[in-house]
Amino acid sequence: PETISGFFLDKSYSEAGGRNVVNVLLVDFRAFDTLGEITVLGVVALTVFALLRRFRPAAESLSAPEQQAVQKAFDVRHEARTSDETVVDYLMIPRVIMQWLFPVIVVFAIYLFLRGHDLPGGGFIAGITMS
Repeated sequence: PETISGFFLDKSYSEAGGRNVVNVLLVDFRAFDTLGEITVLGVVALTVFALLRRFRPAAESLSAPEQQAVQKAFDVRHEARTSDETVVDYLMIPRVIMQWLFPVIVVFAIYLFLRGHDLPGGGFIAGITMS
């Protein structure tokens, strides 16, 4: 039987200018539908965040983890160290790695975003790369 798929295959390049039919469908032909789906997902995420935040224990009822208390006590005992210096030293390697990789990840996400209209990729995969 005749379906609407032939229309999208014929018009994806001539009307929308994209060779990737799936991305053209999502971005050009069904843009408002995709925007609506993204909006619904955002509202659900905010609702779940608000519900989880509401039922969290009060800050005064939580004590610091034992490891953090030990590290602070170590910093207090040594006059040459400032408060929380042990924690900063402990996280130095992940911090340096992220400082080196973050610009590369941003450039790669921009590349995926810009090439997504004609090739596989686009906003969704660029967002996943950035996150």
